[in-house]
Order: sequence, then structure tokens, then C-alpha cells
Amino acid sequence: MMYSGTNPNHTFSLKWGRCKTAADGSPQISANVIDSQWQDAEQNDYQTTTRFNLGKLKCWPVNVTLRSAPRYIYQLQIPAPPASMQQ
Repeated sequence: MMYSGTNPNHTFSLKWGRCKTAADGSPQISANVIDSQWQDAEQNDYQTTTRFNLGKLKCWPVNVTLRSAPRYIYQLQIPAPPASMQQ
């Protein structure tokens, strides 16, 4: 994550949308990236690696659209879970 603020102690979480079916029949979902200090003044630029647990995600495989700020959109594809995670 790249972000601006007065300190490097921001944490990030995801607010997931609902699993939907796209026009082409593929599963899709969107998630908003939530910054713990979203009102922090933009004084310095920071960068951190953030990992998110996908264990509770209900639709796999799926195309994901991540939104971290207005006009900052990243799309990725999450493959089917490993056999050890499937019920």
C-alpha cells in the first residue's frame, strides 16, 4: 500500500461487497480498502506490504476489484482455494 500521512502507523482492512455474476458469467466481487487513519494529514509518503486473509471469502475463483481511493482501482483474479481449504 502506498499512502500519505503524518506517521507510518496506518493499518488497512477490507470491506467486501457481495459475490455477483458478471455479464460473461464469471464470478466477481469488489472490496474497499479502509485506512485506519483516513483523516491523517498528507504530509509524508509511505509504503507498506499488507496481507489480507481470504479464508472467509465465499466465492472462489473470483475476479476482484479493489478500491483504495477515488480513481485508485486494482483488479486481480483469485484462483480456487487449495484442497485443504475446501469443505
